Amino acid sequence: MRLAFDRFTVVLDACVLFPMTVRDVLLTLADHEFFNPKWSARLHKEWGTNLVDRRQAAGLPGDVQAQVAATRQSMDRAFPDALVQEVLPETANVAPVDPKRPPCRDDGHLRARRCHRDLQPEGLCGPAPAQDL
Repeated sequence: MRLAFDRFTVVLDACVLFPMTVRDVLLTLADHEFFNPKWSARLHKEWGTNLVDRRQAAGLPGDVQAQVAATRQSMDRAFPDALVQEVLPETANVAPVDPKRPPCRDDGHLRARRCHRDLQPEGLCGPAPAQDL
């Protein structure tokens, strides 16, 4: 018997697409319909670049670029609706919502998504700082 419920959508950031174990666990959960995964070509590029850099720095053999491309194609094939084609605003020109607060771990695409979707800053970077009295 299968339970029916509305699945929520989750944007899988590069920090969870690499390392491999976290990515595999999350994609397994998505495959079992716990949530709808989403990612962009830019996120693919970010995690792929990080993986290539790490493997090359460790001196591991093999064609890492081909492995990343194969993994990316497998992900896109397994979840055909996951690849988001929407273009976000240029993140270099997107300022944090509160200029007194530091950016969220320098993740410009999160700030852009916040501005684009009108999200509250607490949802992405933790609670806002206490107001000065």
